[in-house]
Amino acid sequence: MLNAGYVPKSNDTETEFSDGSKVNRFWNYQPTQDKIKKELETNPKYETGYEKAKQNSKPISTDDKVKEYIEMINAGYVPKSNDTETEFSDESKVNQFWYNNKDKIKKELETNPKYETGYEKAKQIVKNKKRSLSPDGKVIEYIEMLNAGYVPKSNDSKTEWSDGSKVNQFCSHQPTQDKIKKELETNPKYETGYEKAKQTVKSSIEKSSRRKIKEVKNLVNDDENNKESARS
Repeated sequence: MLNAGYVPKSNDTETEFSDGSKVNRFWNYQPTQDKIKKELETNPKYETGYEKAKQNSKPISTDDKVKEYIEMINAGYVPKSNDTETEFSDESKVNQFWYNNKDKIKKELETNPKYETGYEKAKQIVKNKKRSLSPDGKVIEYIEMLNAGYVPKSNDSKTEWSDGSKVNQFCSHQPTQDKIKKELETNPKYETGYEKAKQTVKSSIEKSSRRKIKEVKNLVNDDENNKESARS
């Protein structure tokens, strides 16, 4: 398939194997990619005549994606915290590329002479991304942070939102926690691929519940001790 011109996709629900099963996410798993590449590199059968397959099995690098992303922005694309629809030239999804690489994109725009002129639109869009996030926007960005491995803190004065403001006590308030939990449970966007975020939220809630139970027990014990002292 690769040698006939097929370009790998993160999820191909249309193309079929010879047994009639769908390709789906076959290429999406790193062990599968590694196995295909190793086969192409080590099997003598593929030494010649499989140049196209070898080329198509090479996904574009992060640096190349940064350059592509800048071109997309300059053409009017507005960065999103998680874009599951737009694709790069290798047909991989943009997903959380902006969230994970925004500093690299900004630096590339600022320091590469290539972007000195003709990239005013890209620079303006990136600059505008620094504007204050709405509470709903922070909930969405927070979920992406959780899914990328961020551990909630009662007061985080170091981590910043994409607009440059500090996270601070964003998740220490019950209404915010409830909003994040509800968003993860009800928004179809988070049905798959957000297991890490869901597990972190669940663990955080359980930890908070245990802490509250302990606080209540301490209050009850203090009250009993005070009553005992009064009787004495």
